[in-house]
Formats: sequence, C-alpha cells, structure tokens
Amino acid sequence: MTTDQTTNESGSLLEKLGDHLKAEKTVHSQLLLLAEKKREHIVGGNITSLSDVIKQEQAVAEQGAQLSHIRSRLISALARHLEEDPNTLQLAHILERAPEPLRSELNDIQLDLRDVLTRLREVNDRNMILIRQSLSFVREILDVIGGNAARDGYGHNGEDQTANKAGGGGLVNFQA
Repeated sequence: MTTDQTTNESGSLLEKLGDHLKAEKTVHSQLLLLAEKKREHIVGGNITSLSDVIKQEQAVAEQGAQLSHIRSRLISALARHLEEDPNTLQLAHILERAPEPLRSELNDIQLDLRDVLTRLREVNDRNMILIRQSLSFVREILDVIGGNAARDGYGHNGEDQTANKAGGGGLVNFQA
C-alpha cells in the first residue's frame, strides 16, 4: 500500500469519525433534552410522564451504545493506520495526527460533544438529588403515618414517649 493510499484511507476514516462524533453528539443532545424533561416531571410529581420519558431515554441510550461500538471499530481501524495500540489510542492523539482541515473540524466537534456531555452529567446529577430528596420526603411521610421506631423512647423531659401510645405514635395503628 502506498503512502498516498494510506493517507487517503486515513482521511476517509477521519471523515467517518467526524460524522460519527456528530451522530454521538445528536444522541447525547437527545438524552440531555430527555433529562431536562425528567427534571420537570420529578419536580411536578408526574410519575406517569416520568415513566414515559425514562422509556424514551432507554431507547436513545441503546442508540448510544450502538454508536459506542461503531466508534471502537473506527478507532481500531485508525490505530492500524497510525500504527498505534487501539486499546490506548485516544481521540486527542488522533486529532494531533490529523491533517489540518480535518483537525480543526474534529476538534470543534469534540468540544461540542464534551460540552453536551458535561451539561448532561450536570442535569443527571441534579435529577439524582431531586429523586433522593423525594425519597427522603416519602420516607418521612411513611414514618409519620406508620410510626417510627427510631423516635420511640424518652422525650426531652425524660418521659416515656411510647408508654401511652397504643400504636407506637403513628397515625395508623398497625398493631390493632
């Protein structure tokens, strides 16, 4: 294989990688929009709509998993052309070796993808906090309704808090 053929084939692979990174950015942008919808439904307490968004999110995540496999194959092919180890080759190193018109384009795509991934991580982290707060609230409500053994014992003035409570202090008497 001549140097020109190798260069042309590497250029073609780099163009495919650029198209592929754009597709990954599109998928992650869709996940970002769905994560923002999830936040609205979590805050609004709309479990049915939240469940629907989660199903949509799973379908888009499957597309992302498929793209991840394709990217691995592209990087392996590029690694062979660059005579690098595909297990350690990183996108930054590929960009360093790319010819200039493609290098700038690929770098821009990489930065856009990184930005989307950062925002997605932030929204998902906030959603997780909201879910944890919601679960904590539900636990507190259940403790009030059903009584909480952790609150049983002696009060501030030394009196037995459960001695005169048939159901252990909850709104619902589960012992009856």
